[in-house]
Amino acid sequence: MADLPNIGPRPLRHIRRNTTLTRLLPLVFILSFHAIAAGQETAPAAMPAQQAVAEMKLPDGFGATVFAAEPDVVQPIAMTIDTRGRLWVVECTSYPDWQDIGVDEGKDRVLIFEDTDGDGRHDRRTVFLDNGRNLSGIEVGFGGVYLCSSPDLIFIPDADGDDIPDGPAETLLSGFSLKMKHNVFNGLHWGPDGWLYGMHGILDVSQVTNPSKPDQPPVPMTCGVWRFHPTEKVFEPYCAGSTNPWGIDWNSVGQAFFTNCVIEHVFHAIPGARFKRMFGNDLNPNTFTLMDSCADHIHWAGGYWNVSIGGKHDDAGGGHAHCGAMIYQGDNWPEKYRDKLYTINIHGRRMNCDRLIASPDGYVASHDADFMQSVDPFFRGVEMKYGPDGTVYVLDWNDTGECHDFVDIHVETGRIFKIAYGTPRQWSGDLNALPDDQLLELQNHENAWFMQTARRVLQHRVATQPDNKQLASKIVQAYRDVPLENSRLKLRMLWLTAACGLADRSILQEAARGDINLQAWATRLASEDASIAAGRIQTANQSAGLLLQEQVAAAIRRDDASIENITPELVANIADEKLRKRLLQLMWYAIEPRFNAETLQQDPAAIQSLSQQYAAFEPPILAHCISQKLAAIDAHDLVLTVAASAQCPPASRESLISGLLEALRGRSIDAPQAWSEARDSLLDGSIQSNRLGYELALIFGDASARKQLAAALTGEAEDAQNAFDLLVQYSDADTAAVVQQGLKLRSLRTQALRALGNVELPDTAAELIADFGNLPADQQTALIDAMVTRNSYAKRLLSAIENKQVPETVLTTFAVGQLSRLKDKAVQDQLRKIYGTVTATDATRNRQIDQMKRMLTEDAIAGADLHAGKQVFVQKCATCHKLLNEGGTIGPDLTGGQRKSVEYFLENVISPNTLVPMAYKMSTIETIDGRVLAGVIESQDGQRVVLQTPKEKITLAKDDIEEITATGVSLMPEGLLDDLTHQQIIDLSAYFQSDFTPVQ
Repeated sequence: MADLPNIGPRPLRHIRRNTTLTRLLPLVFILSFHAIAAGQETAPAAMPAQQAVAEMKLPDGFGATVFAAEPDVVQPIAMTIDTRGRLWVVECTSYPDWQDIGVDEGKDRVLIFEDTDGDGRHDRRTVFLDNGRNLSGIEVGFGGVYLCSSPDLIFIPDADGDDIPDGPAETLLSGFSLKMKHNVFNGLHWGPDGWLYGMHGILDVSQVTNPSKPDQPPVPMTCGVWRFHPTEKVFEPYCAGSTNPWGIDWNSVGQAFFTNCVIEHVFHAIPGARFKRMFGNDLNPNTFTLMDSCADHIHWAGGYWNVSIGGKHDDAGGGHAHCGAMIYQGDNWPEKYRDKLYTINIHGRRMNCDRLIASPDGYVASHDADFMQSVDPFFRGVEMKYGPDGTVYVLDWNDTGECHDFVDIHVETGRIFKIAYGTPRQWSGDLNALPDDQLLELQNHENAWFMQTARRVLQHRVATQPDNKQLASKIVQAYRDVPLENSRLKLRMLWLTAACGLADRSILQEAARGDINLQAWATRLASEDASIAAGRIQTANQSAGLLLQEQVAAAIRRDDASIENITPELVANIADEKLRKRLLQLMWYAIEPRFNAETLQQDPAAIQSLSQQYAAFEPPILAHCISQKLAAIDAHDLVLTVAASAQCPPASRESLISGLLEALRGRSIDAPQAWSEARDSLLDGSIQSNRLGYELALIFGDASARKQLAAALTGEAEDAQNAFDLLVQYSDADTAAVVQQGLKLRSLRTQALRALGNVELPDTAAELIADFGNLPADQQTALIDAMVTRNSYAKRLLSAIENKQVPETVLTTFAVGQLSRLKDKAVQDQLRKIYGTVTATDATRNRQIDQMKRMLTEDAIAGADLHAGKQVFVQKCATCHKLLNEGGTIGPDLTGGQRKSVEYFLENVISPNTLVPMAYKMSTIETIDGRVLAGVIESQDGQRVVLQTPKEKITLAKDDIEEITATGVSLMPEGLLDDLTHQQIIDLSAYFQSDFTPVQ
């Protein structure tokens, strides 16, 4: 075995302390700490553990005990329960300064707690390990302990079960990133299939290596779920997406759900799924579409992470930070609590509850009443787990910080609570000591802990006794003896055979004749066995609902089985639009590898047939994705051929062209051969209704289509406006003339004024600036938008402002910021002469905030005009932000922010760059032809950049870009309130804080 990577240069050290504890020590410690903290106004006080549990809010009939607390446990981050019912806990004192594997000495510990008298409090504590490093997850089994110890997954052997390591740790996996901060890999749990599952956050991409398979290249892993087989030593990503997943569990029919911190809180962990992310792109550039959460609700009302606490968020569920997942299947809590998903809401200091509602089409997680709430301000729950007595352990990290708070860390506190209904029965024993027959009987136990633990013991015995044919025969016969009608036990026995490597074709074929859950698992397990996947498993009901079909779609990524059973008619019958979309997305992830350049070259007819087959599904998600993938391998001809075929539904035709455009927009390429046949059908009718076709024509350099667009400039207004936009977007030598023509036409004048930024027309710009006072307001705005993008225009504009020909108040704060980014000394000198220093100092901002706080009193807000406030919001904010379901989506939705707070309103409006989320940081792009554009880069690849400005989305070819500069500042400009009267600021603030929705 390899040296223990998380122990450091000193020898592995084990400390065994079996002690009978007094109840006074933790309380005395806490009271002392409480007294010290009370003397410092800035330091929050830790609540004594006994007081915290006494004031914990629970449903009637439930009670809680302090199972353990500091100093016996600090910073508990993960736990598991062994075959004797003992609680194993990881203390992570490494956080937030993860320790360097080659330098730092490990200090994290693994503790074992026992409650020998059944009073809900531990009375025996053993230190299994005291020099672990970066520990964040734990599981037991197979004669030892598995630990997440970044950058490694390690296994510490303890085959004799004496709680003393038998030797150094074995490195099972390596390469998990140490740059993850609070997003480290975590959450070890055994799945029903016998694999060890874990999770990984979004802040970095790990390159996971497998020491047992040195010839295999590293496997990239980002946010999502992964798994590792304990005997075959195989690692694989399981599903991708979310932000910082921290908690996974399986319901009674083996469907996995994982919880997530930030964005939606729960996802149905279907193998091969690609879920939405907080930011960044999926590792597969050909994913194109990401699945949503299965939840029909969120536990917060919007806003940034550090303000989504309290107030309105309490009604929703407490906040958006979640940790831990437990689907209760114990036998102590009443039946009404069973098979529901529980997760800790960190901001809300409570335990949220979701009902997992199954339909033939899939799962929906629906909001249920919160189960528990803590009044302890230090409560930071991280995990829940039920044990052999059916009660639930809750780990409390117990600290003041959460999420991104790395500064004020209290390493001296930590609690473990135990929640029970009534008086639980005490259990003692050791499943590892039971004979095989009794372990088989436990597969039918009401408390799933016994079923799961007995399965793991049997899996270990089969793996370590390969010549014991009798045990294998017993397990197979036990499966055979259960009738299909007993679906619950049959499914459990199917998992046992799979975990033990005994699920052959005959077993899976029998399961495939059972209910939908047996069919789903039979299909999935068959797809994971290469010897079985080649010959398909025939399910009893080929349209038995999409719980099965999701497994089919996920299975296709592993083998060549067809998905003919998933027909357009079947998908069309799914009433829930969200579930229908989810299935189609899974289908795309499954079939995407089939659309590849090699097959296209060798058998283009096969690719065309697949394209036509899947383009028929509606909604046309598959059509859109197929066209993007085909465009990526330069199969433009094939997309056009499929789109032009009579069998292609109109919605799919539009999606095929839309997908092709998404891949090609910003580029200029020669027209493919099929364009001559497809163009007539794509350009048949008005320009407005065929805008996508005309845009494609311009990309292909279709001169005839360009002439048609030029001719349309003097036609119907809507066609003229669409034609003008396209001609300017895809410019050529005649674009300046097009802009000048637009300036002469009333229906195009505003568009043409804004389009001045695309061309260099200094004399025309000078004439327009001279006539500025006579322009309507919308045309003045459009002209200003163009004038701030080029040095030559900016000089004329600033000269006009300096000479009082144009009022200086016409420039918005964003426009002034845009001018400040032009790299021309004369422009900057003019700008400073007129406006002074563009960026306010912190002292200036603070003075502004203090002044306005005094103005925005409760009486002033109460007397505000909400109608007028809404008008100011529409003028100043609604372009980018949504409030009360009205406004744009460029910036965050403001409805759920801490908007009832005057301080929050002022700090974010006056000083928007104090906290800028990654998704809203601005960049400046200089084009080769002299324009300077500012906005948020929405996406980019090797050929183009998509820039979102406050006014529009612009796609630029990389070849047309001189330089891209990341500014690190917010798209939201400073000085937003500078040109408002006091009353307008009061009205805006009042509307911002209100729930005002005027009758239309």
